[in-house]
Amino acid sequence: MAAKEHTDPFGRQVKVTRGTLDRWARHYRAGGFPALVPAPRQVTPRTPVEVLDLAAALKKENPARTAAQIQRIADDSGLVADRPDAAAALR
Repeated sequence: MAAKEHTDPFGRQVKVTRGTLDRWARHYRAGGFPALVPAPRQVTPRTPVEVLDLAAALKKENPARTAAQIQRIADDSGLVADRPDAAAALR
């Protein structure tokens, strides 16, 4: 199995190494199919919660407000040391 190419769920040709197959087999023997499901990622936001809250409040106050406007308001307010980036302001 390890030496052959296989089609993944997206139609791409992939090879699975012997080590990966052995690891999957160990996990399956230890916990069945649920043991093969990857653990959810635990991502820590880079932008402080206070900054995100300010950006959300500004956007809620005026939904037409752009990310650049939110950045300017956050900078001018002095309420936060870190300004929200454009992507955070649009969420």
